Amino acid sequence: MSYILALTGINIFFLLLRYLYILYYPIDLAPDEALYWEYSRRPDISYYSKPPLVGYLIGVSTGIFGDTELGVRFFPPLLTFFLSFILYRFALDLYADRRLALTAAVLPHFLIGPSMNAILMTIDAPFIFFYSLSLWLLWRSLITGSRLWWTFAGICGFLALLSKYTAVFLLPTLIIFKPRLLRVREFWVFSALLMLGLIPPAIWNVINDFAGFKHLFFLAGAKEKEAGINLKYFFEFLGGQIAILSVIPFFFMVYGWFKSFKEGKRQDQFLTSATLPVVAFFALMSLWTEVYANWSAFPYMAGILLAVKYMKGKWYKASLVLGTLLLIPMYTYLPPQIDMKKRIVGWEELGKEVSRIYNPESDFILSPAYQISAELAFYTKGQPYTYSVNLGRRMNDYDFWKDDLPRQIGKNGIFVTPGGLDPRVREAFEEVLLVKNFSYKYRGAVVRKLKIYKLKGFKGRIREAEPTAY
Repeated sequence: MSYILALTGINIFFLLLRYLYILYYPIDLAPDEALYWEYSRRPDISYYSKPPLVGYLIGVSTGIFGDTELGVRFFPPLLTFFLSFILYRFALDLYADRRLALTAAVLPHFLIGPSMNAILMTIDAPFIFFYSLSLWLLWRSLITGSRLWWTFAGICGFLALLSKYTAVFLLPTLIIFKPRLLRVREFWVFSALLMLGLIPPAIWNVINDFAGFKHLFFLAGAKEKEAGINLKYFFEFLGGQIAILSVIPFFFMVYGWFKSFKEGKRQDQFLTSATLPVVAFFALMSLWTEVYANWSAFPYMAGILLAVKYMKGKWYKASLVLGTLLLIPMYTYLPPQIDMKKRIVGWEELGKEVSRIYNPESDFILSPAYQISAELAFYTKGQPYTYSVNLGRRMNDYDFWKDDLPRQIGKNGIFVTPGGLDPRVREAFEEVLLVKNFSYKYRGAVVRKLKIYKLKGFKGRIREAEPTAY
């Protein structure tokens, strides 16, 4: 009981700390967060770049707390709170060691990747929660043989797949760990429930010329014109994985992989089956295309369990100290040149600047970049629906949300762009009314420079480019 009480106290502390950070620390929504907020007010069975669950969750939280930063970010701290208890139970089922379970449940609070997922409402917040929950339920299913546990695991897998397509890695995890499961009926029940999560995106893609699936192929390397190994991408990927787990736990996870092969302990082999194939797959992909660090991080809660199994006390303490030293500057002060927060500041100020010239009765807002369009939708007064025009970029979600653009005919446009006024936009309006320069300084350095144009008399059509890619 004392272990649970200690974990509860620690988790409540971090839960409150994160909500206070969201409420009072001066950072704006990240562009992707603003885009997923757009999902929440444009309900659909799926979307171009992502499955729908993140939008549904934001719809629930903004329905309670309003269209605010807290409304958008309400779920990540709460999901992280519950995930810590799940890790504790998962570790206890694996190793029957309460001290190990407690250390495994506490450690993610001090690691870079899990800490970021506990604040920002990206697809990784619900995805990692449901994926990790599915892994624990699958272990319960394997050790009990209960059809009920298999069913619960399938439902959670379904929710993970509605969050992110890489939830399909649950299947190779099981098959690699225990190939004989292919002859077990409960495995197929789980698989069927999991794969139901692909039905809404599949229907959406059939309706929309498979644009979302083409987007996946593009991200997976179909964009590369020349085949060949690129070690730069590989080392960037490797460095990203080490950073996500704040260095020490990553190397103990790798050590755990070797120990699982050498000693053959089933618990270690399950955790290795959950992590090693994922990391290996994306490491191989990184040899020919850029792979973002978070793409392979979703099974790392299982990786943390494996790492803690082999950490001695001094290494665990070193992990807590190093993790804290890495996190404090991330959440307080870093030079603007290397501070990732520079991507998520200045958007509210941009919204205020646009709001000064925006009239909801006679104006509409557009930009060539979805990031700008999404941020202006959230931070401009009245939170208007905005547009992103294609002037030579790859496809994005806004390309499916502009059917009513011709109906803005006769209105004035506010065009916000990092460059100048594109001739195709200029010719779509009668005249230029106003030009403003916007720049935002973050800790003494200019991190964002944009031009704001107010244009009179929209003619009903902009001569857009065809998407350069998906």
